[in-house]
Amino acid sequence: MQLLADGIGERGIDRRLASGHLHILMLAGRPLKGVYAVGRARLDGLRGWRWAASLACGPESVISDRAAADVQDLISSSRLEVSIPPGARRRRAGITVHRRALQPQDVTTVDGLRVTAWPRTVLDVAAVEPTKRLALALDRTVTLRIFDLNAMEDLLERHPRAHGAPALRAALAQMTGDGERTASPGEVDVLWIVRTSDLPQPLVNAPVLGYVVDLLWPAQRLIVEVDSKRWHDGPFARQNDHHRQAVLEAAGYAVLRVRRTDPPHQILQRIHAALTARSVDSRR
Repeated sequence: MQLLADGIGERGIDRRLASGHLHILMLAGRPLKGVYAVGRARLDGLRGWRWAASLACGPESVISDRAAADVQDLISSSRLEVSIPPGARRRRAGITVHRRALQPQDVTTVDGLRVTAWPRTVLDVAAVEPTKRLALALDRTVTLRIFDLNAMEDLLERHPRAHGAPALRAALAQMTGDGERTASPGEVDVLWIVRTSDLPQPLVNAPVLGYVVDLLWPAQRLIVEVDSKRWHDGPFARQNDHHRQAVLEAAGYAVLRVRRTDPPHQILQRIHAALTARSVDSRR
């Protein structure tokens, strides 16, 4: 499609194949019709093959299910899975094709590649993966600061009979119901520092306004978020952090950010000062 759009007809494609400028891609022992590698016959790992799978399945195709979960770093998978509209007729050897109607909010892009948005991805994962893998995917959304309970509930309202809906509802109930789960080593470290001090004890991974916050002191409306260089220094993570912090602060919560590498006495001093200030403000 891209070659034809650029005015390169079938003869032009044949000439480029003969000269070695284009190469036919083989997948599952069959040529991937209409998709060619430029300059060399091999693709760069899964990312290249997922681009090829998307192109092979048409302009409305979306990388989905476990493949989308891998692209978004929720769970690992080497699968090639694509969703296409219900009326489309595309079969490609080596590619698992799902026919489903996706709404605009169910689709996003990652490095230019169209993939299902993370809530839809988790719902599709819930239909085929065991409980532990689903829990892992949900925990990763918390660690990556993208978890949004409102988005999950909206998705389940739009797709109440989806295959993964019962498992996802159960996992969400477990995830948000007890307030005593930690999602990262950093949270465990900071929680240990707090629990071995004289500070009031917080709720852990508590739901607030559709988000799951790391540590929460409800009476003081104080939230402590534990950042790490690995998960929260990228532009995507920083953007999500800023957005959720703005929403929480607009609702009257104070948000204090700490790192697991901060000295323990500094973490305690900052939390103590914030709790004291919030307690004084609440009495005014």
